[in-house]
Amino acid sequence: MQLKSLSLRNFRLFESLDIKTPNQVILITGDNAQGKTSLLEAIYYIATLSSFHASSDRQLIRFNARRNNGDIAVSHIIADFETNGQTRHIEIRLILQPDRNGNSRYSKEILIDNAKKKTGEAIGKFNAVLFLPEMTQIIDGAPEMRRRYLNLMIAQANPRYIQKLSQYNQAITQRNALLKLIAEKQSIPEHLEIWDQNIASLGAYLIKERIKVINQLELEAQFTHHELSHGKESFKIFYTPSFDPARPNKIKQNGLFETIQFQEPISRDHLQLEEIEQLFLESLKKTQQIDIIRGVTTIGPHRDEIRFFSNNTDLGKYGSRGQIRTSLIALKFAESHWLKSATGQQPVMLFDEVLAELDQHRRKDLLHYLLQNQQKFLTTADLNLFSSEYLTHSKIWKIQNGIIKYPEK
Repeated sequence: MQLKSLSLRNFRLFESLDIKTPNQVILITGDNAQGKTSLLEAIYYIATLSSFHASSDRQLIRFNARRNNGDIAVSHIIADFETNGQTRHIEIRLILQPDRNGNSRYSKEILIDNAKKKTGEAIGKFNAVLFLPEMTQIIDGAPEMRRRYLNLMIAQANPRYIQKLSQYNQAITQRNALLKLIAEKQSIPEHLEIWDQNIASLGAYLIKERIKVINQLELEAQFTHHELSHGKESFKIFYTPSFDPARPNKIKQNGLFETIQFQEPISRDHLQLEEIEQLFLESLKKTQQIDIIRGVTTIGPHRDEIRFFSNNTDLGKYGSRGQIRTSLIALKFAESHWLKSATGQQPVMLFDEVLAELDQHRRKDLLHYLLQNQQKFLTTADLNLFSSEYLTHSKIWKIQNGIIKYPEK
């Protein structure tokens, strides 16, 4: 996988940008707030059609875009990339325009090789792995951050997964609305049956896929983490589904599952899809009364948890900044290896200030990994963090106010 060219119009602080991207390590240097991170964000958006950095896609549209185009603001991301020996073209349009009430209405258009595509059809055509310093929230943030990270990663390699996830979320929304009607005596519990069956079928697929992917991701991450920590630290990923098919009877009388001890290893590899679906359906019936009282579906993949451990320490609760950052870096390399295994294509890697806050030894070890043959984009405000050998093998770009001034040779 190689990004060959990138054009941005009204994206973040970029009014206009057109660049050719060589198949090597590209070091993007410049002061803060000049567009380094936004450039990586644009490349990652091509892969996932979602921003890990912004809470809403509306934030990606350049603030002053409307001044130049009346009431309509349009942001463009246009790229050519090579995959499986073919050059593909993608154009993404993020559009803000007023509706009849004078409010702003957001829409998104995606074209691949000049043909319009839905979001689910476009995700994963281009693959990328992104590291941002704030992505430590994957480890020490809220559970939804970890679920979102996992979903975006799997979606790049498995179009069926993102389709099932979308259908599952829609079914949960419908079931929750029905639960509230039942609580208000405007419907009856028997009407839940069709939604329960749908959710059990879709949810079982998501759970089975997450079990498989997390096991593979852990194996990949353990090797890199061992190298970066000089063999001093172990690394484990614990997946704890809110409905756990390996512990289907662990439900308290109030309808809530027991808090699972993450240190307790549980094997779920042997579980078949049909078995997970049946157990999930039975559990939805067991939690029906508490769901009606609360007006929400209390179990399912939308409430899954993932935790990261080093030397039997829960990093999200007790990990040091160095431990968390090292674990996140190991996780990102594992993600890259997993995507290559799943798709047959090496993803483009995007690292924002990845060497900051690392000691000299870990920095040296990481630079060894970053020199491996693969297209990479790295940002830094300080080129002195990189060795002379690394600088020799890199193309260095300087960015200022959203403009790449020059590629050095």
